[in-house]
Amino acid sequence: MTDLKNQFFDINKFPKDEGMIVFPISMSRIGNSGQSAETYWKYINYINPSKVNKSTIESKYGIIFIYGDFLYFYSNEKENILKKKFMNQISFHKNNFSKLIQ
Repeated sequence: MTDLKNQFFDINKFPKDEGMIVFPISMSRIGNSGQSAETYWKYINYINPSKVNKSTIESKYGIIFIYGDFLYFYSNEKENILKKKFMNQISFHKNNFSKLIQ
């Protein structure tokens, strides 16, 4: 078996009919790194058109954002305060992305 370490893997083709693209977002990095709505919009527009199956013109692709606060996040704040803070950040991110789509 060949060593898979340090090899780049890419999506060959998107599904013919329907598919989903999943973007994980860390709540501790949502506003200060490359996880803003604008950055993900650039990623989506960067997708190489040759990977989209042209045999079915009516293909539908969805995007899923998974917001997580478990990795690299430590806080002494109370849960109810963090929940409000995170919900505001998620709403802001979602609204910004919706504006970009329109």
